[in-house]
Amino acid sequence: MPGVENADQILPLMLMEYAPFIIAALVLAAGASAAMSTANSQIHAVSTVMTKDFYQRYKNPNASQKQLIQVGRYFLVIFSAIAYVLALTAPGLLVTVGLVAFGGTAQLIVPTIGALFWQRSNAKGAIAGLVGGIFITVLLQFTPMLLPFGFSAAMYGLLVNTVLFIGVSLLTEPRPIEAVERFKNALSDFKDEEQGNTPSSPHSKSA
Repeated sequence: MPGVENADQILPLMLMEYAPFIIAALVLAAGASAAMSTANSQIHAVSTVMTKDFYQRYKNPNASQKQLIQVGRYFLVIFSAIAYVLALTAPGLLVTVGLVAFGGTAQLIVPTIGALFWQRSNAKGAIAGLVGGIFITVLLQFTPMLLPFGFSAAMYGLLVNTVLFIGVSLLTEPRPIEAVERFKNALSDFKDEEQGNTPSSPHSKSA
């Protein structure tokens, strides 16, 4: 189909031109539902992070469950509106925007693994790694340049993320021993639950 300016329109145009209406409607609905389910989980995850890790931790540590749910709903509306505006105005095709979204989400794996298995890691290293990794991912994805070795922009973002995470963590103060012990107890309890045993940590017994 020559003359199509936006490549995102090729599949809908072909379906409407060559497929029966019912088939075209089902295929388009399936694609939309797949995109919405992915966006749904990501927006809920970001809203939970903002509610628990920022609002409850720094703004209102004594917030009730009702307050947290209400704040989480506000964040859901805010991030949904931002996503809607970006979908209409962001440069590039939907595939490019989707790659940035998945690449940005993938950056969370570095601080997650570090927090669970590297006692020397800390919040400053995690923040530096995330900011650097997401910045490189977005920059390379929307900048017309040939990436070496054929890797995606997210892979280079993960590389920068890892280097910054390790470097900043080593150059700054480590986590308090209490936080390290809390992570170790939580991981031990999780393993015990997976094996069907009763959690053995003092923290779990007191809880």
